[in-house]
Amino acid sequence: YQRSQDLLSPLMRCGVKCLDDVFSRVSRQPLKGGYIVVVQTHGRSGQYNPHLHIIATSGGWDQENHKWVHLDYLPYDMLRKKWQWYLLTMLRQTLKTHDINRLVDICYRKYPNGFVANVQKGDVPSRYESLARYLAKYVVSPPISLRRIDCYNGSHVGYHYRSHHTDRVERERVDVYTFMGRMIQHVFPKGFKRIRYY
Repeated sequence: YQRSQDLLSPLMRCGVKCLDDVFSRVSRQPLKGGYIVVVQTHGRSGQYNPHLHIIATSGGWDQENHKWVHLDYLPYDMLRKKWQWYLLTMLRQTLKTHDINRLVDICYRKYPNGFVANVQKGDVPSRYESLARYLAKYVVSPPISLRRIDCYNGSHVGYHYRSHHTDRVERERVDVYTFMGRMIQHVFPKGFKRIRYY
């Protein structure tokens, strides 16, 4: 658990490095983008599934020529492969174990097209309150909302969620301690900043 918590800050940084690299490759000049990064650790089922939500500028700052460079598109194939490389390199450098080296090698073989990176183009909310509301849904939402808890009998908890894989409502029933463990693993260390800007 502690090792996974120690990876969250490097995870956020490597997301930014990845996008700066992609922006620079597309524009053929070194660029620094602007980013708001939110880390979220839970998936729909409440399981531990750390991932990033990044609001990025559509381009970056060219420090050498002192100008802003706008980008109209991001090549998705490049982004997937770059994200895989940055993430796996970060894991290898941070954990430094034989097991993680083996896992990294397996991931390159198993996912030759890179890792999933969902890109949605959108307009910046017109007022900062709108942006705050957009980010808040990722930051303040619990792993499982109360309305998704279907039953509790003193020893077991039943809950439901919509699965990404099947796009259907799935139901789970687990003992209380398993359920508590699933919720507690999403508590961040004291002082951890879940929203960062770069």
